[in-house]
Amino acid sequence: MLPADLVILIIENNREDYTLVSECLKESFDNATVFHADTLQKGIDFIEKEDINIIFLNLILPDETDIQSFRSVHAKAPLVPVIILSVLGDTPLALESLQPEHRIVYSKTTSLLLF
Repeated sequence: MLPADLVILIIENNREDYTLVSECLKESFDNATVFHADTLQKGIDFIEKEDINIIFLNLILPDETDIQSFRSVHAKAPLVPVIILSVLGDTPLALESLQPEHRIVYSKTTSLLLF
């Protein structure tokens, strides 16, 4: 069951990718409020201040470029679902970041969900 107000954080440094995901979410969920952070640190700062229902995370960011991005977000919001945004080339990194029972990766290149 979705909460009355769905608060979504997208941590993504590519403006076009952010816009695409944001527009899809807003079209799909009338009750969605979407926030944007273009660096990991800005995302962490936002997580510390707001109650978030779901996080979309690009692992390759200006201030962090590996699995540590996921670990940092998960440490700050361990109960919040995180969907990894991945391009085809970094899908193995995205899959490595998740435990098998929590494995959902969205490929920005192919528009596929990988489980």
